[in-house]
Amino acid sequence: MRRKALVLVAAALCVQAAFAGRIKTVLSSSQDLWRGAPAGTRVSEDGVITTGPAFERIADIPGTPLCALQLNGATIVGTGPSGDLLKVEGPKVKILHHFAEPLITSLAMAPGGNVLVGTSGPARIYEVNPASGEAKLAAEIPAQYLWAIANEGGGLVAASGVPGKLWRIAGGRAPEQVADFNAAHARCLLQEGGTLWIGTASPAALYSMAGEGTPRLVATLPQEEVAGLALDGKTIIVAANEKTESASSAPGKEQQAAAQASSDSKGAAIYRLERQAVLVPVRSLDSTILSTTFGPGGAFAGTKNGALVEIAGAKVSLVSRWPKNPVSALVAGTSQPEAMTSSPGALYQPSAGSPQRPAYYVSPVIDASTPSRPGVLSGFGGGGFSLDIRAGNSPEPDAFWSAFVPAGDSGNLPPSRYFQWRAAIGAPGAFLNGTAFSYRPVNRPPVLEDARVGPPGEISVKNQSQLGERLVQEIHEKDRPFPSLAMSKPSDSPPQTYYLYGFRMISWKASDPDGDDVRVDVKLRPEGSTGWITLADSVADPFYVFETRALPDGRYQIELSANDGLSNPEGDALTTVRILPLFEVDNTPPAVVEKGRDKGFLVMEASDNTAVEAARFSVDGKPWEPVEMKGLIGAKQATLQVPLPPAGRHFLAIEVVDPYGNSAVKGFFVP
Repeated sequence: MRRKALVLVAAALCVQAAFAGRIKTVLSSSQDLWRGAPAGTRVSEDGVITTGPAFERIADIPGTPLCALQLNGATIVGTGPSGDLLKVEGPKVKILHHFAEPLITSLAMAPGGNVLVGTSGPARIYEVNPASGEAKLAAEIPAQYLWAIANEGGGLVAASGVPGKLWRIAGGRAPEQVADFNAAHARCLLQEGGTLWIGTASPAALYSMAGEGTPRLVATLPQEEVAGLALDGKTIIVAANEKTESASSAPGKEQQAAAQASSDSKGAAIYRLERQAVLVPVRSLDSTILSTTFGPGGAFAGTKNGALVEIAGAKVSLVSRWPKNPVSALVAGTSQPEAMTSSPGALYQPSAGSPQRPAYYVSPVIDASTPSRPGVLSGFGGGGFSLDIRAGNSPEPDAFWSAFVPAGDSGNLPPSRYFQWRAAIGAPGAFLNGTAFSYRPVNRPPVLEDARVGPPGEISVKNQSQLGERLVQEIHEKDRPFPSLAMSKPSDSPPQTYYLYGFRMISWKASDPDGDDVRVDVKLRPEGSTGWITLADSVADPFYVFETRALPDGRYQIELSANDGLSNPEGDALTTVRILPLFEVDNTPPAVVEKGRDKGFLVMEASDNTAVEAARFSVDGKPWEPVEMKGLIGAKQATLQVPLPPAGRHFLAIEVVDPYGNSAVKGFFVP
C-alpha cells in the first residue's frame, strides 16, 4: 500500500490572519478530478493522478473528422460536411478524393490494400486507391446513413441508419438485406473471430451473428444508442449514449456533421460483456461517447467534452482532454491511440519516447460564487509533486486571468471569483489523490431597500405584541379620522395596519449578498441640524417605532445604517447608510374659534399648523355626525357650519382633528 504524505502549501501569513471569519474549503473528489485536463498524466477511476501518456498535435484537419484508419504509416480520415477523404502523413494533409455525399461515416480495408469508404446522405460504399485517390462505386445501400463496414469472408457487411438494417455485399451483386432490427440505426460493427457484433440505436441493443447465420439478440440497453464496440483483450466493451441528436434529424450538411461529431447527450455508460452474455456496468460518463477503438492493453473512448478514456479490465482512466474539442475519431496505435478532434479539426499522436517531465494536470475551474481571497492549497499524495494556482473573473480561463503562481504565493493573487490549480508530477512514482483549497469571500456591503417613514400614527405589524406592552394599550385601527379601539390579530396573520397616536414607524428591507447577519442603527436630526440623535442601535427587525409626542413641532430626517459586523471580523465589516427624506412632526392640536350664528347654524373657524383634516359634532352626547367644511381641501384653515339643535336647552360638542391625530374639542350650551 502506498504511504500517503500530506503536503501543505501555506499562503502568506497576512492572508491567513484575515481568515478569522467565513473560510470556505473545497475538497476535490474523483468526479471533480475527472473533469480536469491531464497532460502527460492520467486520472484513475478513484481520482488518483499519476504519470501517463502525452500527446502532440501533428496536423490540422479541415472539416470534422468522423472516422479514420491507419495505412502504411499514414492516417486516412473521413470528414464532413465537405465529404473529403484525407491522407495525413506527419503535418502534411492531402485530399485523396472529394465525394458528392456530405459525410464520410465509415472506413475499412478492402482485400488488396484499397480503402472502403462509406458515405451518408445517401448511403454508398466506394473503393478508393490510397495512392491515386481514384474512387469506384462498390454498392448503393437503400438507406440514408452508412455507419459501419466489416469484412466477412469473401464479402462485406454494412450497417445502415434510417432504416437500421444489416446488409451483405458480395461478388458485385446488389446489397442483400441480412436483418432488419426495427431500429432507427444499426450504429456499429465489431468483428471478433468468426462472430460479428452489431450495436443499434433507437432502441439500443446488442446483437451477435456467427458466420452467415441470423443475428441473435444478446441484450437490450436502457440508453438510447450503442455508440461503439471495442475489444479489451477478449472482452467486448460496449459504449452507450443516453440521448443523442443523430445526423438523421439534422436538415443541412453542416448540421449533419455537427450532430455526428457533437451529439447532444445527458451522458454515457461503458459496459463489459461478460460470459453468458451479461452486460456489467464499468463506469458512467457525463458526456456523449463519439468514438471508440482498441489498444494492446485495453480499449479507448473519445467524448464530446474532449476526454480520452482508457478501459483496461475493470479499471477506467482519463488519459487526456482537449477542452471544447470533441474527440470525434480514434485510431488504434502501438500503445495509445491517435486522436482526432473537431472544432477545430486536429490530429494528435502519442509523444515519441518517454514523456517529458514534469507532467501536468490542470483542475476544473473552481467557482467561489463571489469575489474571494485565496488561502491555503493543500495536496494529498507522495513521491514528489508541486501545486500552482491562478485566478480570474470569467468562467473559463482567458487572457484576463492571472498567470499560474506557486501555491505559496496565492496571497499575492487579486480577489477573484474563479480559481484553477495545476499539479506538476515530477517523477514516475509520484502521485496526487486529492486537494483542499481554502478561500474567504470578500465581504460585500449590506443592501437597504424600500426604506421609508410611515404616515403619522400608522403602524404595520403582524401582532400588536411586536410593539411592546406599553404601546399595545394605545393602539387603534385607523378606519376613519376618529379611530376606535382595535382588536388584536393572530400572530400568523399577514401584517395589519393599526393607528397609534403620537408615534411613527420607520420600515426597511435589509439584506446581505453574502448571507451575513445585518443589524440597523436608527438616528434622527431636526431640519438644518448637523448632529444626529441615536434612537436605536443594532435593530434586527425590519422596522422601528418611536414616539413623536415629545418632539418639538417641525421637520426631521432619519438616517439608517445597516452593518454586517456580527458576521465579519473587525476591520472587514461594512456599513450601508441611507438618509430618508424630511418628514413633519406636529403635536399641536387645531384651534377652534366661534364666529357667530347664522340661519340655524353655528359658524366656527378651525385652523392648524399643518391642515384641518376633518370635523364632527354631537348633540347631548348622541353619536357623532360629520360636519361639512368650507374651504380648500387640506388647507390650514376651514370654516365649519354646525347645524343648531331644535328649540330647547341642549349641549353641543364640536371636535376638529389634524392629519397627525391631534384633536381639539369645544363645547357649547344652546341656546
